[in-house]
Amino acid sequence: MTLDGAAWLDARRPALNERFERARRRTPALDATEALARLAAALPVVAGPEPAAGRLCDVVYDLVLLHAGRGAFARTPGLAVLLGETFAALRPALLAAPGSLPGALSNAVENLGPIGEAWARALPAVASTLPEGASTDTLLDAGAVLAWRLGEARLRERALDRAHALPVATVRAALDLGAEDVNAVLARLSADAWNDPVAPADVAWRRVGVVGGFSGFGGPFDAPPRVLDGGEPHLFHVVSAGRFYRVDADRYGAHVRPEADPGLSAREARKVGFLTGLLAPKGGWAEPDGTFHFSEGKLPLREEAGLETWTRIGHVLVAARRDSHALRVYATGRVG
Repeated sequence: MTLDGAAWLDARRPALNERFERARRRTPALDATEALARLAAALPVVAGPEPAAGRLCDVVYDLVLLHAGRGAFARTPGLAVLLGETFAALRPALLAAPGSLPGALSNAVENLGPIGEAWARALPAVASTLPEGASTDTLLDAGAVLAWRLGEARLRERALDRAHALPVATVRAALDLGAEDVNAVLARLSADAWNDPVAPADVAWRRVGVVGGFSGFGGPFDAPPRVLDGGEPHLFHVVSAGRFYRVDADRYGAHVRPEADPGLSAREARKVGFLTGLLAPKGGWAEPDGTFHFSEGKLPLREEAGLETWTRIGHVLVAARRDSHALRVYATGRVG
């Protein structure tokens, strides 16, 4: 441990020992050996001579005890990366807001789940594009754009809203863009977050995503899901094993969460008959072999053989087969 970190510990040892004992009474699982090892990695990167450094060390000390006591380091590997690497890179920002920023970043890593570690590793590069002295809110907004690009679909609207107020270089870093016109990219993503915002528009239908999976292999669904007819291009609804789910999804990722019954019916695939073709249902119809019939023409999707339910929401098509725990999402570049 560095001299500053050691000096901070020595000057506060009795009080810190008491805080540790209080924490262990609250969470008996708190292990002293693990806590000391985590503190040895986390405190040196934030300790220093600045007046705010003591407050920052206090906050980091309590965060380490909190996470160690809950077993969070084992569940969320990104926390060790955050405290040991990200905090080192973001130390000036942490010193400017020691009472709020460390906890906010820690909560973000936990809430981001499987992408939390990647987010913690990528955040310093994005933050380095911000002007010196940028506010905590600006840093967190940049983090939201990064988290969306890494797969947190729930942040799409917030990310697109806040991106307009961020420096161009920050948006480029967060969205992993090259020399493209950032405003044009944001405009395209706002209108359609399924198609590639830097590629030429293509009106052909193509698969742009696969959502879901069997719960036995880490997916959200116990039984093959049935997609319900309705929603929005980046928000649709399904039912599986009698439970309803909301799916937020786009080109960067998807998030599935339980919800109350949205009151929507399912659009079933059915065989084509004379009256089906003559009295075309509004929005078209689909056959069990994966052939879709729309006003603009027929769309044969042979990989959807065994189609059971489907919905079309503007330029987005969601298909559910009776033999699959995953949903396939198709999109056309013909938006609006």
